[in-house]
Amino acid sequence: MTNLRSMLLGILTLLVLAGQLYVFWRQSQIMKSQGKSADQQTRLMEAQANILRSQQELTQLQVEWRRYEALGTFYRIAFDLVEEFKKANVQPAAGMPVDFVHTRVRCFAKQDDYSLPSGMMW
Repeated sequence: MTNLRSMLLGILTLLVLAGQLYVFWRQSQIMKSQGKSADQQTRLMEAQANILRSQQELTQLQVEWRRYEALGTFYRIAFDLVEEFKKANVQPAAGMPVDFVHTRVRCFAKQDDYSLPSGMMW
């Protein structure tokens, strides 16, 4: 009876040992796959960073292109406006007499013209 118990206990010990070895082996497989996943995640993050850098470069190029396009549009409109002014300026320019007297001096001089005749009050 003791031999049977010892044999059963030995067999159970071997089964538990085999189960533990299987669990350890499975854990090591999982840890290896986690390492591969971490490596893959690192590669993906590097690719994402490269894409972000290229997007930033493209954005800078786009800003430059927009600025150049705005300058080109400005110059095109300016030249078109010059051509329209040339079309509109067909009559000779009329001379305008220039009066270099200050406005206040002219107002005081006019005030005498609009003064009331003597003896009349407001």
